[in-house]
Amino acid sequence: MRINILSLLICPLLLPCTSLRPTPNCIAPIGPFASIRSPNCAFGGDLDKRMTDATDEISGNNNFVLELQRLTLDFQQSNQPPPPEKVLTIVKKMESSHNDYLDLLTHLRLSSDYQSLEYYSLTVTHLKSKGLTLEDMNSCVSWQIESMKAYSESRIPPQPSKKVMSLIQSQQNPPMLSVPSITSPPFTLNEPILQDPVIKKTLEDLIKDHEQLINFGANYGSFDPLGKLAYITEIEKIEDRWFTFLGRLELMNVVSPKFKEETGMFLEGMGLEVGGFYELMDTGKEWMRDRAEENR
Repeated sequence: MRINILSLLICPLLLPCTSLRPTPNCIAPIGPFASIRSPNCAFGGDLDKRMTDATDEISGNNNFVLELQRLTLDFQQSNQPPPPEKVLTIVKKMESSHNDYLDLLTHLRLSSDYQSLEYYSLTVTHLKSKGLTLEDMNSCVSWQIESMKAYSESRIPPQPSKKVMSLIQSQQNPPMLSVPSITSPPFTLNEPILQDPVIKKTLEDLIKDHEQLINFGANYGSFDPLGKLAYITEIEKIEDRWFTFLGRLELMNVVSPKFKEETGMFLEGMGLEVGGFYELMDTGKEWMRDRAEENR
């Protein structure tokens, strides 16, 4: 069933948000850092498992990236070609990880859930900011895999395309936007300042409204175009409320150091700072707006 915009009761709010809204100097629990998850993105669910599978061999215990770095370092120091069997072992892990990542992207792209589609939009727009597309990323990684496989099997490697060659020459690796596993909440709720009745009520209302909106967005794919535009505006309003709340408490050092550490490590891995992340979030929403406008 298609959901009409009237069901959102926010008809006057259809214009894109162009306000210069203030943002905190730390990450807010929004987007991929939200502790509030839709049913489709629930911790321990199918999508969460897909995300873990897609990133485990890149940053998990079975990290082929470190193995590849060690192999490269050994080659540089000894000037001896790496053993083909070691290269083949790494290739198999790369291939498995790449297939898992492509499976994840397909699942996100075809989802009706807003939060899932938001992850996909961030991947697309992050690549676009580097002058790349998902096709570029896939071509580059596929060429790397096939070239290493050819080496391990004593074959001539495939000829790279012009785009892949330009990436090789610039030594630019296509970024893969993984979904962070943030285990620490931004607040323990035991902070003295959060015991203030007014502040506590503000936070409780914000969490409740955010949760209701995320759950409502599980059917985002069935919204009509105007409903999608209105829903994105509501997401921005929730973000603004988080920004205001965090902005008031930030100077009091209330945000959990562990939450800051985990979000900071993820941003560092993506080559982003806090401001860059918020810009990426805004760009991702504009990408989703454009997709909705195409169907009007």
